[in-house]
Amino acid sequence: MAQADEVRTAVFKKLYPVEFLKRHLEEHVREDGRGLLDPREATVATGVISQARGSALVRLGNGTMAIAAVNAHISEPQQVRPCEGYVVPSIDLSPIASPQYKIGPPGDDVQALTRRLQKFIDDTRVVPRESLEIAQGAAVWCLYVDVVFLSADGGLLDAAALAAVAALKNTTLPKATFDTDTRRCICDDTKEPLKLTCLPIHTTFGVCDSTFLLADPSAFEESLLSAKIEIGIGLDDVSYLLQTGNCTALDFDTQRRISNAELLEHCVTQSQSRAAALRRLL
Repeated sequence: MAQADEVRTAVFKKLYPVEFLKRHLEEHVREDGRGLLDPREATVATGVISQARGSALVRLGNGTMAIAAVNAHISEPQQVRPCEGYVVPSIDLSPIASPQYKIGPPGDDVQALTRRLQKFIDDTRVVPRESLEIAQGAAVWCLYVDVVFLSADGGLLDAAALAAVAALKNTTLPKATFDTDTRRCICDDTKEPLKLTCLPIHTTFGVCDSTFLLADPSAFEESLLSAKIEIGIGLDDVSYLLQTGNCTALDFDTQRRISNAELLEHCVTQSQSRAAALRRLL
């Protein structure tokens, strides 16, 4: 009997996804049992790849898992920024993570996700680029932050950002000196931890049917959202914010419609609370 009910539920979800989701949300509970504003439980493990300069494994609930590795190379700085190094992220999403992704070069959605991760890293200034200088105008560190998803069920940028920040915090670099005669860098065995300005956290919210505000939406929920809000909490306050769609929702206590500005303020408050909790894992 239980198996037959599961089959009927799966068929109904497949044929009528909007109705399936709304029936759950109207009861103020989501498919996985969470409340509307409850994020998934997160776990973080660092130092999981011995060959990398720094690494981290992040899991959000049972559905999204990402591993990040930091590798470092010495490069020449840009002429316009002779004292600044580089932090270059990449994201890999393959069929291993989800059947919706294909083998081969990254698609437009993955490239867009990588650009948003780059903007998050830049806007929050998690790594001060000046600290990557080895010799002014001659040599700087270039950090490659590679994020690979092992499973993908929503919250991809949340997981990628958390994995990247955890891996950067775990990173150590050899002490490097620049030889002006040979124009080459010499690295010794002394390891120095990477200097970070803060531990920024990325959070995602979604609005369904212009009524229900959801924290940390799953992939199924994300496919049915009418609006989406992404927030990066840096050193002091909001360092990164991206909104798509008109974000209004319903206050179920007063039955009053919440304006876009009020909703953003509420999401920022929720993000700050989430950021405080996640930083304790790093």
